[in-house]
Amino acid sequence: MAPFTRDIDRAFLEDAYGDYVSGYSTEGEAISLEASLYLLKQLSAGPVRRVVDLGSGWSSYVFRLYKKIANPALEVWSVDDSEEWLGTTSWRGTTSTHPTCVCGRGSAVRGST
Repeated sequence: MAPFTRDIDRAFLEDAYGDYVSGYSTEGEAISLEASLYLLKQLSAGPVRRVVDLGSGWSSYVFRLYKKIANPALEVWSVDDSEEWLGTTSWRGTTSTHPTCVCGRGSAVRGST
């Protein structure tokens, strides 16, 4: 697996983050750009097979972007109480069709394997 920093730079992520918080969410609702960069650094630091994302949105995009660019075998599962909000994880084409189900008391899950 290639180091993530070779495949994408901070400027790309900043542009994507700006688009996301201006069109889909707010900076107060989304994880910060710095937290996003930290997550990417952690993913790049060692072998990761699965990620469970509690809540969906910008963090789901970050995890799936990493999957797309650096680790195609990574499984990413986003859990949210809104099936509609899970749709934001397909923002900017980072996902293909993923199975979605409603689990327990209205929690929706979208997986990427």
